[in-house]
Amino acid sequence: MATRESARRPAGPGDLAADVMPSYEAAAREGREQGFSLLGDLVELYPDGRPAGVTRWFVDGSRTTCGWFGVTRSRETGAINLTMLLFSESESGEFFVTTRGGSRTSLARPPFVHRTYQDWGEGLAGVFEKHRAEVTLGTNRSGALRRVEQLDEAVTLLGRLRESSARWRASQPPLALLEADVRSVLQERFSELGPLVIKLMS
Repeated sequence: MATRESARRPAGPGDLAADVMPSYEAAAREGREQGFSLLGDLVELYPDGRPAGVTRWFVDGSRTTCGWFGVTRSRETGAINLTMLLFSESESGEFFVTTRGGSRTSLARPPFVHRTYQDWGEGLAGVFEKHRAEVTLGTNRSGALRRVEQLDEAVTLLGRLRESSARWRASQPPLALLEADVRSVLQERFSELGPLVIKLMS
């Protein structure tokens, strides 16, 4: 899943369920207040073609930070969970990603992907400010940011992030990558559970 290219199609009128519509409208309103422009809605698809959910895409006023908003449902309770992703790319191929809400669990990251996590309650203003601080720090080393004007350019940027990460993963020694992935997923429990998990998976 970490390396697979995502399939998408344009969203239609019936793709957003009535109970999640207020969440999408609130996210759009919050984005406009921070100077973001909406680029459009896309339906994310599972490999078998079933819809996985709708992502609402946007770009900031400088056209150098784009992202998407979406919701997931708890399998157990059906509760709605809100997630937002902000991402920017430097001309030298470094990526800056900020996740607002959603899971903090991730596999090992390439050295050219700089990722931070913020709670949903932080608010978009605070999350965007922290994202820009990370970008400013990084672009002092890696140069100017690529501009995004249209929805397809934002999707292509995210595609480059996935493709670059997939190439990096393919270039790593398998056992070293497994240990790095397990360490990243287990975090503070790695010393307790890591050796057993690595043994079972290898």
